[in-house]
Amino acid sequence: MTPKPLGFFSDWYVDVRWPDGQKERVTGFTSEHHARGWIEHESPTWLLTNGRVMAKAPAAKASAAAKPSVEPRSPPKGVALAALTARFEAASQAYAAGNAITRDADWFVLKLQEELGELTQAWMKLTGRGRPRGASEEDLRTALADETADLLGHILLFANAQGIDLDAAIERKWMFKPGE
Repeated sequence: MTPKPLGFFSDWYVDVRWPDGQKERVTGFTSEHHARGWIEHESPTWLLTNGRVMAKAPAAKASAAAKPSVEPRSPPKGVALAALTARFEAASQAYAAGNAITRDADWFVLKLQEELGELTQAWMKLTGRGRPRGASEEDLRTALADETADLLGHILLFANAQGIDLDAAIERKWMFKPGE
């Protein structure tokens, strides 16, 4: 999925190509940034709610430096974390399939770093130590919330991919049981 302008000084759109070859146009984006944000954050849910799942991305050419793909594991124990992890996992798989992304072990940890950087950037702007570039305080708070959600999602994805029992770790480190 790649954003494209509808015309000169116009709105933007994203073409979604389904596994059966049909193309569906999603419109209504006011800028390339808006369209890219939809692709990254909202398209996985859109794909799932439209009752279709994207075809698997073509396998990358093998090379000596290529890393093996990580297969998703069952969500961790604990009702709340397991359910949340499963939803993030489904959205991440749909996004990866639709954008030819291979989610290997490095991808999971590097996404954590990327999202933490974006959260830090949003925080610095909100607290006046970064350039807000014309964004209102409400926009900056929304960006902070969005990046916090991204980081939470990627923490759960990383833990799931590594087989980490977050319920047990939270109980050890924070002295409470998350499912209770």
